[in-house]
Amino acid sequence: MPKLFYSPAAKEDIRDAALYIARDNIPASQRWVLGVKNKCRLLAKYPEMGERRNDLGDGIRLSSYQNYGIYFQRTERGVEVVRVIRGDRNTQSL
Repeated sequence: MPKLFYSPAAKEDIRDAALYIARDNIPASQRWVLGVKNKCRLLAKYPEMGERRNDLGDGIRLSSYQNYGIYFQRTERGVEVVRVIRGDRNTQSL
């Protein structure tokens, strides 16, 4: 299985989402983090999954987890999760 890496922005996205969810429900926040990381591991195992989004950058793919988009790409090192963004946000401006 290719190695899985998270960009600094993706790490911050996950942290921010977890904190937001935890404001109302800490166990739900913990489940969400576990779920999104499990999905990222799956994407590392099958990096051709997801929709191609070359409009956002060469080799960028998109897969979803709940109402969040996971943007990732293959690199020489493995698979890098670039961003984890809520589905209602404007990705072009990010």
